[in-house]
Amino acid sequence: DIRIVPQNNNYTISLKDFMLNSLARKVEADSLSIKPRHGKFEFAHRDGKQKDRFDVMIPKIILNDFPVKDLADSTLIASGLHIYAATVKIFRDKRLPAIRIHDKPLPSVMLREIPFAIGIDSVCIHDSAVVYEEFPEETEGNQSGIITFDDLNATAYNVTNQPAAGGPEYVDLDVRAKFMNSGILAVSFDIPFDHSKSHRVTGSVSNFDLTSLNPMLKNLAMIQVNSGTMHSMPFHFVYDNRASAGEIELNYGKLKVVSLQEKKE
Repeated sequence: DIRIVPQNNNYTISLKDFMLNSLARKVEADSLSIKPRHGKFEFAHRDGKQKDRFDVMIPKIILNDFPVKDLADSTLIASGLHIYAATVKIFRDKRLPAIRIHDKPLPSVMLREIPFAIGIDSVCIHDSAVVYEEFPEETEGNQSGIITFDDLNATAYNVTNQPAAGGPEYVDLDVRAKFMNSGILAVSFDIPFDHSKSHRVTGSVSNFDLTSLNPMLKNLAMIQVNSGTMHSMPFHFVYDNRASAGEIELNYGKLKVVSLQEKKE
Protein backbone atom coordinates (compact mmCIF):
# COMPACT_ATOMS: atom_id res chain seq x y z
CA ASP A 1 0.00 0.00 0.00
CA ILE A 2 2.54 2.53 -1.20
CA ARG A 3 1.20 5.92 -2.29
CA ILE A 4 3.35 8.72 -3.66
CA VAL A 5 2.14 12.24 -4.36
CA PRO A 6 5.13 14.19 -5.70
CA GLN A 7 5.18 17.88 -4.85
CA ASN A 8 4.05 20.09 -7.74
CA ASN A 9 3.24 17.00 -9.79
CA ASN A 10 0.13 16.20 -11.80
CA TYR A 11 -0.04 12.51 -10.87
CA THR A 12 -0.48 10.18 -7.92
CA ILE A 13 1.50 6.93 -8.00
CA SER A 14 0.29 3.95 -5.99
CA LEU A 15 1.36 0.34 -5.54
CA LYS A 16 -0.54 -2.42 -3.75
CA ASP A 17 2.27 -4.95 -3.17
CA PHE A 18 6.02 -5.04 -3.76
CA MET A 19 8.24 -8.10 -3.21
CA LEU A 20 11.99 -8.68 -3.44
CA ASN A 21 13.01 -12.35 -3.51
CA SER A 22 16.78 -12.65 -3.16
CA LEU A 23 16.79 -16.45 -3.58
CA ALA A 24 14.77 -16.44 -6.78
CA ARG A 25 16.44 -13.19 -7.93
CA LYS A 26 13.02 -11.80 -8.70
CA VAL A 27 11.08 -8.58 -8.15
CA GLU A 28 7.27 -8.51 -8.29
CA ALA A 29 4.93 -5.53 -8.13
CA ASP A 30 1.13 -5.71 -8.06
CA SER A 31 -1.42 -3.06 -8.99
CA LEU A 32 0.80 -0.18 -10.04
CA SER A 33 -1.29 2.84 -10.97
CA ILE A 34 -0.43 6.31 -12.21
CA LYS A 35 -3.49 8.52 -11.84
CA PRO A 36 -3.85 12.16 -12.91
CA ARG A 37 -4.80 14.52 -10.10
CA HIS A 38 -6.98 16.68 -12.33
CA GLY A 39 -9.87 16.05 -14.73
CA LYS A 40 -9.53 15.62 -18.48
CA PHE A 41 -10.00 19.26 -19.41
CA GLU A 42 -8.62 20.84 -16.25
CA PHE A 43 -5.34 18.90 -16.57
CA ALA A 44 -3.93 20.83 -19.54
CA HIS A 45 -5.95 24.02 -19.05
CA ARG A 46 -4.05 24.65 -15.82
CA ASP A 47 -0.88 25.09 -17.94
CA GLY A 48 -2.63 26.77 -20.85
CA LYS A 49 -1.13 24.49 -23.50
CA GLN A 50 -1.58 21.08 -25.09
CA LYS A 51 -0.20 18.15 -23.12
CA ASP A 52 -0.98 14.46 -22.93
CA ARG A 53 -2.87 13.28 -19.84
CA PHE A 54 -1.99 9.68 -18.91
CA ASP A 55 -4.05 7.28 -16.81
CA VAL A 56 -2.15 4.00 -16.31
CA MET A 57 -3.01 0.75 -14.52
CA ILE A 58 -0.66 -2.28 -14.48
CA PRO A 59 -1.93 -5.30 -12.52
CA LYS A 60 1.44 -7.11 -12.41
CA ILE A 61 5.11 -6.47 -13.14
CA ILE A 62 7.83 -9.13 -12.83
CA LEU A 63 11.57 -8.57 -13.10
CA ASN A 64 13.60 -11.77 -13.51
CA ASP A 65 17.29 -12.46 -12.72
CA PHE A 66 17.62 -9.27 -10.74
CA PRO A 67 20.70 -9.27 -8.45
CA VAL A 68 18.89 -8.43 -5.22
CA LYS A 69 21.86 -9.27 -2.96
CA ASP A 70 24.46 -7.57 -5.15
CA LEU A 71 22.37 -4.58 -6.12
CA ALA A 72 24.58 -1.61 -7.03
CA ASP A 73 23.56 2.00 -6.72
CA SER A 74 22.03 3.52 -9.87
CA THR A 75 22.05 0.20 -11.73
CA LEU A 76 19.21 -1.92 -13.12
CA ILE A 77 20.42 -5.24 -14.57
CA ALA A 78 18.03 -8.12 -15.32
CA SER A 79 17.31 -10.79 -17.91
CA GLY A 80 13.64 -9.95 -18.42
CA LEU A 81 11.00 -7.39 -17.47
CA HIS A 82 7.38 -8.54 -17.92
CA ILE A 83 4.37 -6.20 -17.83
CA TYR A 84 0.96 -7.88 -17.73
CA ALA A 85 -2.48 -6.59 -18.79
CA ALA A 86 -1.59 -2.92 -18.67
CA THR A 87 -4.22 -0.33 -19.53
CA VAL A 88 -3.03 3.07 -20.76
CA LYS A 89 -5.49 5.89 -21.44
CA ILE A 90 -4.21 9.08 -23.07
CA PHE A 91 -6.19 12.30 -23.57
CA ARG A 92 -5.26 15.50 -25.42
CA ASP A 93 -7.29 18.72 -25.82
CA LYS A 94 -6.39 20.21 -29.22
CA ARG A 95 -8.24 23.47 -28.53
CA LEU A 96 -5.31 24.69 -26.46
CA PRO A 97 -2.20 26.22 -28.08
CA ALA A 98 0.55 23.79 -29.06
CA ILE A 99 3.51 25.30 -27.22
CA ARG A 100 6.83 23.44 -27.29
CA ILE A 101 9.76 24.96 -25.45
CA HIS A 102 12.21 22.34 -26.73
CA ASP A 103 12.32 19.56 -29.31
CA LYS A 104 11.23 16.11 -28.25
CA PRO A 105 14.27 13.83 -27.95
CA LEU A 106 14.58 10.75 -30.11
CA PRO A 107 14.01 7.39 -28.35
CA SER A 108 17.75 6.68 -28.41
CA VAL A 109 18.48 9.97 -26.64
CA MET A 110 15.74 9.37 -24.06
CA LEU A 111 17.24 5.95 -23.26
CA ARG A 112 20.74 7.35 -22.90
CA GLU A 113 19.57 10.19 -20.62
CA ILE A 114 17.99 7.86 -18.02
CA PRO A 115 19.95 8.79 -14.85
CA PHE A 116 21.02 5.22 -14.03
CA ALA A 117 22.54 2.28 -15.88
CA ILE A 118 20.08 -0.12 -17.55
CA GLY A 119 20.82 -3.54 -19.00
CA ILE A 120 17.77 -5.76 -19.66
CA ASP A 121 17.89 -8.59 -22.19
CA SER A 122 14.18 -8.30 -22.98
CA VAL A 123 11.16 -6.21 -22.01
CA CYS A 124 7.82 -7.91 -22.69
CA ILE A 125 4.33 -6.40 -22.62
CA HIS A 126 1.53 -8.96 -22.43
CA ASP A 127 -2.17 -8.61 -23.37
CA SER A 128 -2.39 -4.87 -22.81
CA ALA A 129 -4.52 -2.02 -24.18
CA VAL A 130 -3.98 1.59 -25.19
CA VAL A 131 -6.75 4.15 -25.73
CA TYR A 132 -5.90 7.53 -27.28
CA GLU A 133 -8.62 10.19 -27.03
CA GLU A 134 -8.43 13.62 -28.62
CA PHE A 135 -10.75 16.61 -28.40
CA PRO A 136 -10.58 18.42 -31.78
CA GLU A 137 -9.46 21.99 -32.27
CA GLU A 138 -12.69 22.80 -34.09
CA THR A 139 -15.89 20.82 -33.66
CA GLU A 140 -19.57 21.31 -34.28
CA GLY A 141 -20.44 19.10 -31.35
CA ASN A 142 -18.94 18.32 -27.99
CA GLN A 143 -17.41 14.94 -28.70
CA SER A 144 -13.86 13.64 -28.80
CA GLY A 145 -12.34 11.09 -31.17
CA ILE A 146 -10.93 7.79 -29.94
CA ILE A 147 -8.36 5.31 -31.30
CA THR A 148 -7.86 1.96 -29.56
CA PHE A 149 -5.19 -0.74 -29.55
CA ASP A 150 -6.29 -3.99 -27.89
CA ASP A 151 -4.63 -7.36 -27.30
CA LEU A 152 -1.31 -5.53 -27.46
CA ASN A 153 1.80 -7.65 -27.11
CA ALA A 154 5.31 -6.29 -27.54
CA THR A 155 8.90 -7.37 -26.96
CA ALA A 156 12.01 -5.20 -26.89
CA TYR A 157 15.45 -6.80 -26.98
CA ASN A 158 18.83 -5.35 -25.92
CA VAL A 159 17.38 -2.58 -23.73
CA THR A 160 20.46 -0.81 -22.42
CA ASN A 161 21.97 2.65 -22.22
CA GLN A 162 25.49 1.25 -21.94
CA PRO A 163 25.97 -0.85 -25.10
CA ALA A 164 29.05 -3.04 -25.26
CA ALA A 165 31.61 -2.58 -28.01
CA GLY A 166 31.03 -5.13 -30.74
CA GLY A 167 27.54 -5.95 -29.38
CA PRO A 168 24.09 -5.19 -30.86
CA GLU A 169 23.71 -1.75 -32.40
CA TYR A 170 19.96 -1.39 -31.93
CA VAL A 171 17.12 -1.92 -29.49
CA ASP A 172 14.83 -4.25 -31.44
CA LEU A 173 11.15 -3.62 -30.62
CA ASP A 174 8.33 -5.72 -32.13
CA VAL A 175 4.68 -4.81 -31.50
CA ARG A 176 1.45 -6.56 -32.45
CA ALA A 177 -2.07 -5.37 -31.59
CA LYS A 178 -5.68 -5.29 -32.71
CA PHE A 179 -6.37 -1.81 -34.14
CA MET A 180 -9.84 -0.37 -33.42
CA ASN A 181 -10.95 -3.90 -32.48
CA SER A 182 -10.73 -4.87 -36.14
CA GLY A 183 -7.49 -4.98 -38.15
CA ILE A 184 -4.15 -6.42 -37.08
CA LEU A 185 -1.29 -3.97 -36.59
CA ALA A 186 2.26 -5.34 -36.66
CA VAL A 187 5.25 -2.99 -36.35
CA SER A 188 9.00 -3.41 -35.89
CA PHE A 189 11.22 -0.59 -34.60
CA ASP A 190 15.01 -0.39 -34.79
CA ILE A 191 16.23 2.14 -32.20
CA PRO A 192 19.98 2.75 -32.58
CA PHE A 193 22.23 3.24 -29.58
CA ASP A 194 24.09 5.84 -31.63
CA HIS A 195 21.59 8.70 -31.88
CA SER A 196 23.35 10.04 -34.98
CA LYS A 197 22.10 6.99 -36.90
CA SER A 198 18.60 6.81 -38.35
CA HIS A 199 15.74 5.11 -36.54
CA ARG A 200 13.81 2.61 -38.68
CA VAL A 201 10.15 1.54 -38.59
CA THR A 202 8.49 -1.18 -40.69
CA GLY A 203 4.94 -2.42 -40.30
CA SER A 204 1.50 -3.11 -41.70
CA VAL A 205 -2.21 -3.04 -40.93
CA SER A 206 -4.22 -5.86 -42.49
CA ASN A 207 -7.86 -6.98 -42.84
CA PHE A 208 -9.22 -3.76 -41.38
CA ASP A 209 -12.91 -2.76 -41.54
CA LEU A 210 -12.73 0.97 -42.30
CA THR A 211 -16.11 1.65 -40.66
CA SER A 212 -14.31 0.97 -37.38
CA LEU A 213 -12.71 4.42 -37.75
CA ASN A 214 -16.05 6.22 -37.43
CA PRO A 215 -15.78 6.87 -33.66
CA MET A 216 -12.69 8.94 -34.52
CA LEU A 217 -13.59 10.32 -37.98
CA LYS A 218 -17.07 11.57 -37.07
CA ASN A 219 -15.84 13.86 -34.34
CA LEU A 220 -12.37 14.84 -35.59
CA ALA A 221 -12.91 15.08 -39.36
CA MET A 222 -16.72 15.31 -39.70
CA ILE A 223 -16.81 12.43 -42.17
CA GLN A 224 -18.24 8.93 -41.98
CA VAL A 225 -17.22 5.70 -43.68
CA ASN A 226 -20.30 3.81 -44.86
CA SER A 227 -18.34 0.84 -46.20
CA GLY A 228 -14.82 -0.25 -47.02
CA THR A 229 -12.08 -2.72 -46.16
CA MET A 230 -8.36 -2.05 -45.88
CA HIS A 231 -6.96 -5.32 -47.19
CA SER A 232 -3.37 -4.33 -46.43
CA MET A 233 -1.50 -1.17 -45.53
CA PRO A 234 2.27 -1.77 -45.47
CA PHE A 235 4.51 1.13 -44.45
CA HIS A 236 8.13 1.88 -43.65
CA PHE A 237 10.08 5.00 -42.79
CA VAL A 238 13.34 6.25 -41.34
CA TYR A 239 13.77 9.31 -39.15
CA ASP A 240 16.38 11.32 -37.29
CA ASN A 241 16.62 14.73 -35.63
CA ARG A 242 16.12 16.55 -38.91
CA ALA A 243 13.60 14.68 -41.03
CA SER A 244 11.47 11.61 -41.62
CA ALA A 245 10.97 9.90 -44.97
CA GLY A 246 9.14 6.76 -46.00
CA GLU A 247 6.30 5.15 -47.91
CA ILE A 248 2.80 3.94 -47.14
CA GLU A 249 0.64 1.82 -49.46
CA LEU A 250 -3.13 1.56 -49.10
CA ASN A 251 -4.83 -1.46 -50.68
CA TYR A 252 -8.55 -1.07 -50.06
CA GLY A 253 -11.90 -1.95 -51.64
CA LYS A 254 -15.57 -0.89 -51.73
CA LEU A 255 -14.86 2.41 -49.98
CA LYS A 256 -17.78 4.82 -49.49
CA VAL A 257 -17.29 8.03 -47.50
CA VAL A 258 -19.79 10.81 -46.78
CA SER A 259 -19.36 14.30 -45.34
CA LEU A 260 -21.26 15.17 -42.18
CA GLN A 261 -20.76 18.93 -42.59
CA GLU A 262 -23.68 20.98 -43.80
CA LYS A 263 -23.38 22.73 -47.18
CA LYS A 264 -20.19 20.84 -48.02
CA GLU A 265 -19.81 18.06 -50.55
